[in-house]
Amino acid sequence: MEGTHVSRTKLLEYRKPILLMSMALVFATVVGVGYFIHWIWPALPMPAAFAIAAILCPTDAVAVSAITRGKLLPKGSMTILEGESLLNDAAGIISFKIAVTALVTGTFSLFQAVEQFIISTILGVLIGAIIGFVVVRIRIDLTANKGLKDNNTLTFIQLLTPFVVYFLAEEVHASGIIAVVIAGLIPWFRTRSFN
Repeated sequence: MEGTHVSRTKLLEYRKPILLMSMALVFATVVGVGYFIHWIWPALPMPAAFAIAAILCPTDAVAVSAITRGKLLPKGSMTILEGESLLNDAAGIISFKIAVTALVTGTFSLFQAVEQFIISTILGVLIGAIIGFVVVRIRIDLTANKGLKDNNTLTFIQLLTPFVVYFLAEEVHASGIIAVVIAGLIPWFRTRSFN
């Protein structure tokens, strides 16, 4: 739902700070908070501390908008915060998966964790974009070429899409959350086709 209220043009304009805050900053915060938790509670295994940190670190989009409501912010700040809130949960979930994998296997490699993080993110973006464009194409074909005027069918497709995207992405070990966010943003590029 958050993605429907954010200006896609501004998201593209501020993509660098959004990606840095939602991915790099969350990942760095997970590492910092994980070490802090382990320092406070030394008996807790390091991967468990990182898992707890991954749960705690992503900001809540509703809280951010509630805190900033009515405040005068510098140009672009609200767009950056809204865009960051779209993707930071995904960074937290990826970090959590990495920490749990390290906890279960008993081994951890920073290089492998960063590699898994990057690959999972890139695959999530690719899968979300591909499926998003396929769904847009299906909707265009159904409405324009087939003359489908049944809103129930289009609503069903719209409701089913995030689940299909998530499960397909997770099946290939990509970030399902990032794939869903990207697939949700794709129809904006073709909005004129639905009018």
